[in-house]
Amino acid sequence: MRRGRTFRRRRRRAAQPKKKDIVTRGTLSLDKEWTDLRIWCKKLGMPKSKLGLAYFPTTFRGMMATKNIEAGEDLIRVPERLLVTASKIRHMLLTRPSRSVTPNCPSRALSEHQALAYWIYSESCLSDRSTWSSYMRSLPRDFESVPLYVLSGERPSNKLSCVADVPLWVAKHLPHSVLQRVVEQQRNLFSDWTQTRAVIGNLVGPQLTDWRRYVWSWLVVGTRCIHLGSPTSLKSSQRSEGLLDSSILKPISCQDSIALAPVLDLLNHSHTAEVSTGFESTTRQFVITTHCRYSKGQEVFISYGPHDNHFMLAEYGFVSERNPFQILELDYEMDAWLLAVKSNECLSFAKAAPTADRIDNLVSILKRHGLWGDFTLSPRDSEPSYRVLAALYLLLPAVQYGEISHNSIDRWERWRRGENLTPTSSNNSSNVSDIQEPAAQQWIQRICGRIVQKSDIMLADVRKRHSMCPQDFLYHCLGIIWHETNQTARFWSTTW
Repeated sequence: MRRGRTFRRRRRRAAQPKKKDIVTRGTLSLDKEWTDLRIWCKKLGMPKSKLGLAYFPTTFRGMMATKNIEAGEDLIRVPERLLVTASKIRHMLLTRPSRSVTPNCPSRALSEHQALAYWIYSESCLSDRSTWSSYMRSLPRDFESVPLYVLSGERPSNKLSCVADVPLWVAKHLPHSVLQRVVEQQRNLFSDWTQTRAVIGNLVGPQLTDWRRYVWSWLVVGTRCIHLGSPTSLKSSQRSEGLLDSSILKPISCQDSIALAPVLDLLNHSHTAEVSTGFESTTRQFVITTHCRYSKGQEVFISYGPHDNHFMLAEYGFVSERNPFQILELDYEMDAWLLAVKSNECLSFAKAAPTADRIDNLVSILKRHGLWGDFTLSPRDSEPSYRVLAALYLLLPAVQYGEISHNSIDRWERWRRGENLTPTSSNNSSNVSDIQEPAAQQWIQRICGRIVQKSDIMLADVRKRHSMCPQDFLYHCLGIIWHETNQTARFWSTTW
């Protein structure tokens, strides 16, 4: 039977190779805040881009390619007048009248972070009366997934607040390295609050009275500021505009290193993103250029840097699944081990207990060579990091035998310099690694075994909490972190 023309067309079409379907992973935002922000930025000279605000299943709010973007294209250009820098804020504060006849000239200027945080605070107090209200409405309303926001308390303090149920639970289930970072953040936060109040207390304008609003403002800067790179060209422009004049609030540095940039700060992070950034002196714009291609409908990313998930959670309030920079930190375990050794509670190896002074002397040797701290294990390496080996090769003999000879330290020094030690008839020496590698292997496997046990308990608690509050993103992040910790520790408890 003779087939028709339509049949032949269908057959030819079916025989042709099919093009790969482009999956639109985001839904373009129709929010009024986004529309107002685009119109406002356009009025202030921001060039049109191929980006649009969208919502994604896994990353939530982010920027989507509204057209195909080729490698080498500029993702976004932010004009200089839209860059909020510390020198501009200091200049603005200089124009404010003083509350007293004799102005109290502070001896200290606001740092960049302090200046930007105060600017965010004061503009948020003005609400719709602010000329930057379109930008302010685009900022997150809270930072519930950032540990510092949860633990900073309701009143000013340089210590974390763990009184309520949720903060107490979060503090107990944070990995020790994350908790240490958050403790340091709280100190810096309180210090910035105190210093900023002293600087602006005598000036007319919004004063720091709302601690929670300031915590939010401080985190806006920490999570959304951009690094300007080489600020030479930006500095010359600011001089021409008179923005570096100094009197009461003399800048700490004539160079701005960070800034807030509308629209640009809506781009999410990915460790696979390949971009270049910098301030363009000819166009007076901050430019981000992509080195990879994006199809229409794909989410467009930038990179915040090669950070592990512990850092990402503490600083930004999110983590990356399958993070290639993920590591297992052993600083806390090393400190706890040495504390037990010095208090004679860890004698499983020792023939005689080493003195605390001897252990401290060995630690000082490591510090002198810059080898103390930052002890890490990576699931992608075949052996521990050099810093872990250096510490164990020096410390284990003291724990095993209760003392360490000058010959042992000398052998360790030569191992550190990479010198080969071969036995001779007169000096029966051998490599430190040959002597101490079995003991180091046993130590790592024992410590990682304990981490596996702890992470099993933590992971079960986090998953239970997340099942009760599935919308809480912080519990989701903690689940990923403890799962990665568990897997890495299991790897090292049976490997090497």
